[in-house]
Amino acid sequence: MAQNPRLEARRLVQEQLLRRREEAAAREARIREHALVATAAAVERQRVLEDTERRIGQALHALTQDLSVQEAAALCGLEVREANRLRRLQHHHHDPGPSPDQASSAPGI
Repeated sequence: MAQNPRLEARRLVQEQLLRRREEAAAREARIREHALVATAAAVERQRVLEDTERRIGQALHALTQDLSVQEAAALCGLEVREANRLRRLQHHHHDPGPSPDQASSAPGI
């Protein structure tokens, strides 16, 4: 006995829609995984950069105990402006301001 053409068409459409949803879910999972890998690498890069700049700032600070900033920058292959920026970063790490938790619990805020 042959199925009703309309019922057969409905079954085919439902199968196609299910297949499309499965493909879309698989695509979304691939996108999510790639985005996670890229974002994790970007966060890691930022942390490495901050640590590297901090160490350069510390070394420049030590150098400028015996040399001018201009001499230290030239010795390290840096522009004076960049050497000054890195030296300032080093000072900020030694004199941290209040954490966001401490700032939000301060009176009058």
